[in-house]
Amino acid sequence: MVESNVRDLTIAMGKQLSLTADEDVGLDLDDGIGNDPDGGVSKWCIVGTVLIRKRFNMEAMESTLAGVWRPVKGMHMRILGHNHFALYFFHPVDMNRVLAVGPWRFADHVMVLKEAQDGKMITKEELFEVPFWIQIHDLPPSCMTEATGRRIGAEIGRLLEVDARNGHVWGTDYIRVRVFIDSRKPLRRGMKLSLKDGLVWVSFRYERLPHFCYCCGMLNHVERDCKLGLELEHMGVTERPYDDKLRAASKRERQEAATNNGRWLRDAAGFPIGENSRGRHQLPKLERRPVLEMCSVHGREIDINGRDYRDTTKNLEEPMSALNSGCHMLNRYSSLENC
Repeated sequence: MVESNVRDLTIAMGKQLSLTADEDVGLDLDDGIGNDPDGGVSKWCIVGTVLIRKRFNMEAMESTLAGVWRPVKGMHMRILGHNHFALYFFHPVDMNRVLAVGPWRFADHVMVLKEAQDGKMITKEELFEVPFWIQIHDLPPSCMTEATGRRIGAEIGRLLEVDARNGHVWGTDYIRVRVFIDSRKPLRRGMKLSLKDGLVWVSFRYERLPHFCYCCGMLNHVERDCKLGLELEHMGVTERPYDDKLRAASKRERQEAATNNGRWLRDAAGFPIGENSRGRHQLPKLERRPVLEMCSVHGREIDINGRDYRDTTKNLEEPMSALNSGCHMLNRYSSLENC
């Protein structure tokens, strides 16, 4: 461990490091004496970096992430170096919620996060795996199975899970797999599959895909910072190998498309498909129409202001009571005059 740290320090300084006699004496801490199991802050820690080349305000990132994640027990960030930080949580559920969703973005650039287990710190070079939900399109109907999704997902990267609803949701023509991809490599646009009928090309679409380079497909920079993009622009080439087809439609875009086309769509039973109906027939919504007539004496209707008949009846009780009392007194007075 000491030799490894000295080697890293030599690389960082860019020259050979000569140690004095006192510096060459190492201290063994593997016995656990004096170690804080919580690392001085918390034992639930995530180490991360942002795939961006320019500098950014890390304190602002801490405030932004805390507002988005809203950990119940709170969180704390410690800066480890340039674009290298540690996020400490005070409850494992708060940490696991962050790791379970992903990929997270800051300033529309992808974040690479990894759990630091057993108190071992993670170097920036070890941060390269990013989890993505990938949609596999243009598959033949016979290949719309979970087994196919597992084989393709394992070929893309480190497979995490396959959507169990693959091929069983009405109106979907793709398979979803969640995979750890290597951010040091370009994004894969698709894959060739060898079938009995020949070769088939299936295309990939990435959900929640942040900024990436249209020239080389890398996640750590954009086109204006790409060396290949500079050469393409110098040669007058306007076409790019990558485009926005790699981005999967968001949930809102899919809902808007379903709403716009819903007047012609039907489910398997022939019923119209409404927004968020998921294949079930929805009854038309009843509009509330105001009653134009004023309420009757007994208060059985609603007036034009939409007041409930109970309130109307209550308001009529006192005037009607006073009117009846006045009539009664008038009758008694008339009877006295006739005497």
